[in-house]
Amino acid sequence: MKFIDTTQYVIFMLIISLSSYQVIAEKIDSSNNQSKINKWNFVAYLDDDKIGYHNFEVIENNGEVVVNTEAKFDVTFMFIPVYSYEHNNTEIWNNDCLTSMDSRTLDDGEELFVQLSSQNGTSKINTHDKSISQADCVRSFAYWDYDLIKSKALLNSQTGELIDVSYRFVGSDVINVNNKPLQARHYQLLGKDGAGNLIDISLWYNSNNHWLALHSRLDNGYSLRYQLEKGVEQ
Repeated sequence: MKFIDTTQYVIFMLIISLSSYQVIAEKIDSSNNQSKINKWNFVAYLDDDKIGYHNFEVIENNGEVVVNTEAKFDVTFMFIPVYSYEHNNTEIWNNDCLTSMDSRTLDDGEELFVQLSSQNGTSKINTHDKSISQADCVRSFAYWDYDLIKSKALLNSQTGELIDVSYRFVGSDVINVNNKPLQARHYQLLGKDGAGNLIDISLWYNSNNHWLALHSRLDNGYSLRYQLEKGVEQ
């Protein structure tokens, strides 16, 4: 079973008033340190079955943003393991563009990596099977950043592929987060990767542009959704 990566576009073929959530974000603001650290922990579900987690840590300091993500999924059928996935990724952003990425993935036993470095306005992307250069600003599937919807192409941190995407504002929804009905704006991210797999991801943000939830339809008929386990007060 293969999933489209939502570790920046949801596991290969595999959240308003946030002040009501349990705070797990460490915020540091002192004369010696102007960093702000936000953390989101998500429980991942395949349809109604819990399959793992996807955690995000976003560290902002003097215009530079460091993002650490970790995901682990285990899918079983009749208590028999049928698919496993692990993903770890560290990104550095400056001026809303990626300047560095170090991503490692174990996709059902297959080892993958993506490394990005930027110098003099050009990004070099290396993967397990190719190397490319990109002169334009490179952005990944950074759902935590509302400005994602301004992007025309996004980098898949599992495969290293740059994917053309489009967005559609679906409308205003009331969604259930931590057993509370919350007002949210619903966007749909659409695209297709080089293998022809369709990307159909729903994202919800509150009036302050804070990410609330994610739901992805998979080519195999299943759906992947992220449920916020603990939120961040902002």
